[in-house]
Amino acid sequence: MSMKRNLLTAVVCATACTQAHALLSINVLQDDTSVPGWVINTFTVDSDADLTAAVALSRLNSGSMLQVPGFFGDKRSNGLGDSFFNINGDELTIAGLGAGDLGSAAAIFDSSGISQTWFNIKSSDIGLGMHLATLTFSDDTSGSLEFLTTSAGDFLTKVSYGVTDGIATAGEIVVYEPPEPPVDTDPLPDPGDDDPVDNPGSGGNPTNPGPGGTPAGDGGNTIPEPAGLGLIALAAAAFGGLHRRRLTR
Repeated sequence: MSMKRNLLTAVVCATACTQAHALLSINVLQDDTSVPGWVINTFTVDSDADLTAAVALSRLNSGSMLQVPGFFGDKRSNGLGDSFFNINGDELTIAGLGAGDLGSAAAIFDSSGISQTWFNIKSSDIGLGMHLATLTFSDDTSGSLEFLTTSAGDFLTKVSYGVTDGIATAGEIVVYEPPEPPVDTDPLPDPGDDDPVDNPGSGGNPTNPGPGGTPAGDGGNTIPEPAGLGLIALAAAAFGGLHRRRLTR
């Protein structure tokens, strides 16, 4: 069997208080010989955080997507070349919505193509080569295909494919990163300062007194608490504060 491999990796890195990072990449493997007249495109994901969901939308100008009739529906293969989708082989993958995040509300998974959102509730989908979808196009298919995947921590990767002669070839890759928490740029003075400045009205007291001779501490500068930083980050994300980097091939 001759096989063509098209491997594209998009790496997502975000630095937070824990110095955490995440890898989230989509890969596609093509087989144009097992089913004459058709090209099997198998999409997998590499991730070091829990893979949570996927969205796909195709726009076909010609050709069709193979659907093998059978008992298992859309989440498990009914035979060689059958198009199906699931998260890491999980037969309990949940679906039923269209590719809303990619601009299509109607759910479609038939010979005309795909408009689908799917996810699962397991928290252990971490590793390399996790199954995402198998889409088999006729060898006269042309059009476009978009995939969006998400993993724990709100990391997202979107890949746009061109489909020519049934073969999906990756083009633009867009990586979404959660916003980093704000960094305090006005820290408290070092209490071990060996060269304090005397306040003439304090009788030589090196600290700056407040009313009644009580030290005023940092002079009124407020240091955000960790809980406050978390709320700021959540608010930034809620209002679309996701930073994005575009990578083109």
